[in-house]
Amino acid sequence: MQKLVRWFVERHLVVHIIVLTIIALGARSLASAPRETFPEITLPTLFVGAALPGAAAQDIETKLTQPIEEAVQELDGVREFTSVITDNSSQTQIEFPEDVSDARIRDAEQELRALIDSITDFPPEMEEEPRVQRANTKRFPVVQIALWGPTDGVITAAEKLEDELRRLENISRITTIGLEDPELRVLIDPLLARAHQVTILDVVETIASSNVSNTGGVLETSGDRRQVVLWNRFEEPEDAANAVIRYLPDGGALHVSDVARVERTREDRGLIVHTNGRPGIALEIIKREGSDILDTVDEVRGFLGTFQMPEGVSARLLNDDSHWTRNRIDLITTNGMVGAALIMITLFIFLSRIVAVWVLIGVPVVFLGTFALFPWLGLTINVISLTGCVVVLGMLVDDAVVVAERITTLRQEGQSARDAAVQGAMEMIRPVTASAITTMLAFMPMWSIGGLAGKMLQTMPTVVILALLLSLFESFFILPGHMSMGGST
Repeated sequence: MQKLVRWFVERHLVVHIIVLTIIALGARSLASAPRETFPEITLPTLFVGAALPGAAAQDIETKLTQPIEEAVQELDGVREFTSVITDNSSQTQIEFPEDVSDARIRDAEQELRALIDSITDFPPEMEEEPRVQRANTKRFPVVQIALWGPTDGVITAAEKLEDELRRLENISRITTIGLEDPELRVLIDPLLARAHQVTILDVVETIASSNVSNTGGVLETSGDRRQVVLWNRFEEPEDAANAVIRYLPDGGALHVSDVARVERTREDRGLIVHTNGRPGIALEIIKREGSDILDTVDEVRGFLGTFQMPEGVSARLLNDDSHWTRNRIDLITTNGMVGAALIMITLFIFLSRIVAVWVLIGVPVVFLGTFALFPWLGLTINVISLTGCVVVLGMLVDDAVVVAERITTLRQEGQSARDAAVQGAMEMIRPVTASAITTMLAFMPMWSIGGLAGKMLQTMPTVVILALLLSLFESFFILPGHMSMGGST
């Protein structure tokens, strides 16, 4: 160890290069690392959603929910599950113990997908397979856009906004609330239907058989090959109204419009959005995994500022998570800077000026070195990681002060700058290392805390231990190299 310390002490250029490299890598990581309120964690919850448009809640329960719940019962380790059943859809929430590992949740998700895929008695009219999703904080909306004004203008603005926002780099998904899917509604007149001897089933079958989109095979001729597509999709109410129910003996035809009225409307899912007391539409923005929440919201805010709204339509951002993230990060950063300033004042009061300067230089070097490792460890800048930095701030100075003071004492006893730097570092290596290790051991149990709190707090001991390890490197190799350059002590 003594030879290694002397190697650094005798090579000032290498020490400077290492310091500058750490500063550059740390600054780059600090500028590019995603910022968020809390670390992204996987919650011990799975969701299964299934839909059967037009079905009553009782039918949803027997045809969708019960088969799904039977599949859930075959999973191991499930704590409880609950289902919410409404007309048209079912949502089942599966809860696991809080201390379950992320790997087990991923395995359970795959097992549940396989179990649901093996169900053969789902209704044939079900348009989409049930969806299985893990609950993860990264899937939570980071901001909402509320729109209100004239109905037609709000709908136009929402559709255009959703389409253009999807092109932004940091946005993963957009959920529109209050803007339901367009549909054609067929309102049958019972008197006309009875007069023409038409049943509801006749109208349903006519609509289904006329509104088609299928491939019809391949047409091959000499030197040519074409794909045949059968396309007759309803776009306007008139398309459905003109569908033929049956042909009459006199050569005429009985159309849907003869027994029913067809109108354009939107699917009613029972979701209503009000902003400032007026009905409107809300767009929930979910950021892309690994994206910075502050950059994402700033990007959305900037885009919204340049977006041309239809006349009479207003918009504003709601439930902006970046506001809390920005405030909390600024608060912790400010507290850390105040603490650093107090430490600097204390060092200049009790230590010589040159020693105080070298000790202070080591603090940002250690922190930037810690930030440089964030991308490799999958860490982000959040309230927990910054709190770890504030907690370890005073500990970093302790290591450097002890080593620097011993080197200063040896210089005052007449030793050369290089010999004092080597001997001072070697004399302090055992007590300082022991002190750092005991502190690390005190934080290590935080890694074993179970439940959601444990997953949330695991970043703090990681940051503290990384900073202490880098502090030992700085105190025994970088600091002696700086203090061996001579000068008054």
